[in-house]
Amino acid sequence: MKVPLLASVFSQQASPRLWLLAQRLIGGTPDKQAILRNQYQGEKRVVEIGCSIGNVARILLGQPDLSYLGLDIDEGALAFARQWYAKHPAFGFANRSFQDLAAEGAEFDLVCVTGVLHHVPDNVAQQMLDGARAVLAPSGRVLMFDPIPLRAGDGPVYGLIHRLEQGEYLRDPATLRAMMQKAGFIIDHEEEVAIGPGATSWPKIMSLSVMTGRAA
Repeated sequence: MKVPLLASVFSQQASPRLWLLAQRLIGGTPDKQAILRNQYQGEKRVVEIGCSIGNVARILLGQPDLSYLGLDIDEGALAFARQWYAKHPAFGFANRSFQDLAAEGAEFDLVCVTGVLHHVPDNVAQQMLDGARAVLAPSGRVLMFDPIPLRAGDGPVYGLIHRLEQGEYLRDPATLRAMMQKAGFIIDHEEEVAIGPGATSWPKIMSLSVMTGRAA
């Protein structure tokens, strides 16, 4: 059972600032940043779909010769991100899709699909992954992570966070892997990462399926 009132108060759409605070305290931002940091291999052209306010991308600040583009459909979150990154011109934010970028011939060395797939139904999620493949440079890599459904033994903290979670389309790793492969990716790394709330690393609040891949 969801907790709609509390979730809506701390939603990205209602208030990007409150959402950022919630992500820092209970949304696992530090551990999500750590995933990106650990998987980043010095790629110069990076794109992230579902970037929100750019909270995960902050870990890339200071990387030399980096060009980052964050994509989202929430204009309020994008406006906040542009203001937050105003002193970092290598970081841009836009309400666009992978398909828009592919139509222009854009290519990226690292394509990030980070915590967005569980917000959309299967057909839209597959379109996102197909689009990720379309903008991937020949030698590029894709990074995907997304929360997975509750499992027996996950405990009450996991249950509480899942009730607050706004995504309605949680998928197990096997389903996510199949969707990645259908989009034309060869999976070269796969793991599950249990993340903490953010203010502390304990207790663990959610498990993420993490995959990286290359073009088949």
